[in-house]
Amino acid sequence: MTPAHDIPSHSKAVQRKRLLDALREYNVITTDDAREYLGISHPAGRIKELRESGHRIVTEMRWTYDHNEYKRRLAHYVYQGANHAQ
Repeated sequence: MTPAHDIPSHSKAVQRKRLLDALREYNVITTDDAREYLGISHPAGRIKELRESGHRIVTEMRWTYDHNEYKRRLAHYVYQGANHAQ
């Protein structure tokens, strides 16, 4: 994935496209990956919009440790296809 600082546009539409492309390619994207590599400051909002447009995306909450070794939950978004033809 390209670091977010190299991505030219941060509009919601462009963020949704980047997120959907990444989900289709990798099948699973975490909140941290969406922020760091895709430049999406509010991944849950973009996921909600993608679901509303007919994409099946499951959220799996998993426990992990951050860089300071604090335990926290992290969303893993799993792409399961679209409910409509695209």
